[in-house]
Amino acid sequence: MIRWHEVAAGLGVAVLVGFGCGNKAAEHKPPPATVTEDAASAPGAADPEHQVLVITGVAVKVVDPATPREIYPQLLAKQAGQILTRSPAILGEREPVPDGATVRRAKMELVIHYGISDEGTDIGCAVTARVVWEQGDDLAASADVLAQRPIKAGDRDNLDGLIAEHVERAVIQAAQVVAAKETLRTASEAEILAAMDGDDQELVAWALTVAAKRGMKSAVDPAIALLASRSRMVVDAAIGALANLHARRAVPSLTALSDPDDGIRTRTLIEALAVIGGDDAEVFLDYVASGHPDPAIRHQAKDALAHIRTPTAQSSP
Repeated sequence: MIRWHEVAAGLGVAVLVGFGCGNKAAEHKPPPATVTEDAASAPGAADPEHQVLVITGVAVKVVDPATPREIYPQLLAKQAGQILTRSPAILGEREPVPDGATVRRAKMELVIHYGISDEGTDIGCAVTARVVWEQGDDLAASADVLAQRPIKAGDRDNLDGLIAEHVERAVIQAAQVVAAKETLRTASEAEILAAMDGDDQELVAWALTVAAKRGMKSAVDPAIALLASRSRMVVDAAIGALANLHARRAVPSLTALSDPDDGIRTRTLIEALAVIGGDDAEVFLDYVASGHPDPAIRHQAKDALAHIRTPTAQSSP
């Protein structure tokens, strides 16, 4: 069973409008324009640093709850919206737009699974939050939160409240991650580079993705350094960023990651080297195409070689 609670029109808009009108008064000098006006011609329209996200609503989708207990989706939507609009990069629908900013309109979707374990010993919750643009398929922030809480002696008397509280905390955490990612998406180049040196591995990986999307050549050396990260998520993001930035000087560091016993990593490297190209990439791909024990991977390497050897293959510095 799937239950949708669309909090976008009417109550939802009124709720979201109220979120950002207090704390932001000191941050923004309200210009005459509002988010309801056409800002397509604003300076820096193509520049993420001049963009603000306008949240038009929060939709809550409850999927197959393992318990009939209510989790108050409208309250969750309101709390998620409040968290989002605390960021200077995110506005409620009726908030004033900063001078020179470009408006990007979107809603946030929350997909929630929750319930009690079959043994009755734990409360479980999974929340996915994501930005859904009204127009375009630009880079969109998302978050996945898994949370588990043991049911202790004496909890049975207030199990409904504990379930609602547990889900609420997971939703808040997911909204916080989305807000942080959206803030980083519209940050300056210096701020994005600084985020790559942070402790939050999810934000480090996101910073790499944002840098690649922007074509930031300044991110090549930090991305090469992050290939040594202990976080697979960060390493995969660094590989993707170096591929999208066509960083040929990164090829020796990329090929050093090769592991015959890690087919997923080898496939990822083949895809990246097919994009980057160059003599060093050809040498590695030729080696994999002729000597890897997995025939499917050998075939993929051969296809990658054929791609980079065609006259139309993209060249990179």
